[in-house]
Amino acid sequence: MSTREGEYPQGKTPPGAEGPAVVAQGRRWGYPGAMTETQADSSDWAKAAEDRLLDAAVGLAPDCGWTARTLRLAAGRAGLSEAEASLLTPNGAADLVALLWRRHDARAFASLADVDPRSLKIRDRIGRAVQARVEAAALDAPATRRLQGFLALPHHMALGARLLWDSADAIWRWAGDVASDENHYSKRMILSGVLGPAIALRLHSGRAAADDYVFRRIADVMAFEKWKAGLPKTDIGFQLAGALGKLRYGVKRPPQAEPPPSV
Repeated sequence: MSTREGEYPQGKTPPGAEGPAVVAQGRRWGYPGAMTETQADSSDWAKAAEDRLLDAAVGLAPDCGWTARTLRLAAGRAGLSEAEASLLTPNGAADLVALLWRRHDARAFASLADVDPRSLKIRDRIGRAVQARVEAAALDAPATRRLQGFLALPHHMALGARLLWDSADAIWRWAGDVASDENHYSKRMILSGVLGPAIALRLHSGRAAADDYVFRRIADVMAFEKWKAGLPKTDIGFQLAGALGKLRYGVKRPPQAEPPPSV
């Protein structure tokens, strides 16, 4: 069926116009294992647009905070329409904060690319990784200060706790932790409580104060883990954490005995 100039057949998408729509679908439902060429292009569009939006927001946040106004101004500077900015950050400024936090995670582990954690003692692995994460945040110090204020607000504390947990989880995994019992949860909970204050100290008191705090707290963590290892495993807390670990990672089925050969 022919169409008039400037129109497209029903159900068809003009070339180059599929990006944001496919990105929205991908963000809602998740990409399949093998993306189509259109989906791959859309993913590239989203990443590039997010980076531009976040770069602009980092420059605005020290004066404007992490607000709807910052998002609106950043979208303009990044060459994005209001609709495109809303598509990339459906939760508004909270999504920008999460993007910056995860950029700092990525920056920290990029700086550790040449470090073999197996060559270090466990406390040194955690210390190096926490230091790298703290310094990654300090590179955007003015914006990170406003980020911490944003996450300290009561209605954003759940987001802050989740971001800290994710960073602590990534650090422990980099360090080689494979625990799936109660240790999985206690290690991440304790390290989350170290990382947040360490970033705040780095921003307000300098690197020396942050490093001193980190290594003193890590010594406490190691002492706690040693003490906890000596506790009996019959406590209900251990049983509950073990059950959660099995739900998270699954339970390996015991090997099945081979049947006797047939005669």
